[in-house]
Amino acid sequence: MMRTVKPLLLILMPAMVVYCSDVTEFDGLVIKFLLTANATQDTVCMATVVTPFLQPNTSWNDTKPIAIGQCDKGPLTYTVKPATDPNSYSKLSVEVTFYTTVISAMPPVCSIEWNGTYVFPQTTDPSESPLPGCWTSDSQEGWHPMQYWFRILEWDFI
Repeated sequence: MMRTVKPLLLILMPAMVVYCSDVTEFDGLVIKFLLTANATQDTVCMATVVTPFLQPNTSWNDTKPIAIGQCDKGPLTYTVKPATDPNSYSKLSVEVTFYTTVISAMPPVCSIEWNGTYVFPQTTDPSESPLPGCWTSDSQEGWHPMQYWFRILEWDFI
């Protein structure tokens, strides 16, 4: 694996901490996710789990299933690419896919546009998270509606 890293620059601002780096290869980036599932069919089931560090670009059948309480279970995969919007503050786009056992259609997917940092918390409102993340919902032809939240909890380069 080859990566290019420019010198780091840490800037403290009132609203956020900015970590600037120009990483050109993402295969060594491992991420722990905070994964939440909400099932609203028949009975409500909502659960959150912390994944182990996961490798990017791993196929779903090479990934161990992750149980989200009693709500769902399946492999979680992700890819990391340069940000989709070059004018955005984001440096990376982390596309997350969860291979649910509840829905047999296409698996839920969402992208986390990310600059490699956490936002510095400036609120006590629990609906506002400093963790970068995304949300998606899916259902099996209108049955078994499911909602998923994916948040980047921790990351490292190996």
